[in-house]
Amino acid sequence: MAFSFHVLDCGKVLETDQFGNIMSYISYRNFGFLSGLGLTGGKIPILGVWSVGIAGKLVVIRTQAPGDGWGAAVDLSLLIQNQKATTAFLPNMLSRWGGGLVIKNIFSSPLTYQNGTKEKWPLKTVIGGMLEFFGRVTLLVDLVLGNEVRVGVEWVPVHALSIRGGIRYAGVIIPSLGFGLQTGQYTIDYGIVLHPQLPIQYRLSFSLNI
Repeated sequence: MAFSFHVLDCGKVLETDQFGNIMSYISYRNFGFLSGLGLTGGKIPILGVWSVGIAGKLVVIRTQAPGDGWGAAVDLSLLIQNQKATTAFLPNMLSRWGGGLVIKNIFSSPLTYQNGTKEKWPLKTVIGGMLEFFGRVTLLVDLVLGNEVRVGVEWVPVHALSIRGGIRYAGVIIPSLGFGLQTGQYTIDYGIVLHPQLPIQYRLSFSLNI
């Protein structure tokens, strides 16, 4: 079981009129509270060990008063991992590989704003895969069906530190950089998202694994 708290800060978002003139700056932040539970099953020949998981999330939106709101949703997931994998092409290099399927927002209550507007959570199916080399470098690819593609790399120079970089394509190319610090059951992650059409986004999360 794991718990985490996330903060997304978009900084100052420009509010403009129909002519593009700057009228004001709007603060926009999201706060997320997540709780997840996973169960590990048996081993599938060749593929590896399978696990299933469920995660609940609560999102609180803070901006100008009429736009404040909140909503909740549930995700379901399936993960298959193969530890200490070796192949004829990558002898002693490939330390782990895996794949997964996530159905996001399969159950949800809509995002509800102070002005009475309600917004449904989009139902998404995500298929992903990962390759880990030498126990230090991990390559990841996620495909959100009909929506976007995500590619990332993580380097773990020492056990407690992870350095990450990635690119997400959702109509435009969105790069990101970040790092994670882990000590015992606690993890802190920090990331910067460089959207070409929006201000820089800062993401911070705290996690507890039980």
